[in-house]
This record gives sequence, structure tokens and C-alpha cells, in this order.
Amino acid sequence: MSNKTNEYWVTTAEAMKILNVTRQRLCRYWCDKDKGILIENKHWKKGMHFNTTRYFEINSCKATLLQHGYMIVNTA
Repeated sequence: MSNKTNEYWVTTAEAMKILNVTRQRLCRYWCDKDKGILIENKHWKKGMHFNTTRYFEINSCKATLLQHGYMIVNTA
């Protein structure tokens, strides 16, 4: 039995709505390899091609943002 039963992957557009952030702010969370708080393959994954959407594991993203002091108002 896998421990990853709580994983729920969503598209970038859905993550923006759920986390109530803009695309630019979401990019800041994962783009910067030194200061970014979202880690590739844990919080987000690339699509198959360079221009496809990224997918975010929304439960771990929420938990990480809350740990860093961000307040999530919209829980769509």
C-alpha cells in the first residue's frame, strides 16, 4: 500500500484558484531554485513538453505555504 494516497495533482490554472495567487506569484514560488519554496517532483511536476502546463500537488503546496506564513483564504 502506498503512502501517497493524499496526493491530488492539479493544473496551474486550478492551483492559482485554490491558492488564490496570480501566475506570477506561483512562478516565484517554484522558479527560483535558491529562494523558491516549492520543490520539483514534490510540489510540482513539469509537463511532457517545455510549453505544457505544470502540475501541482495541491495538498503539499498548501502545507508548505502555511508553514512559511502565507494565509490561504480561498479553499476552492
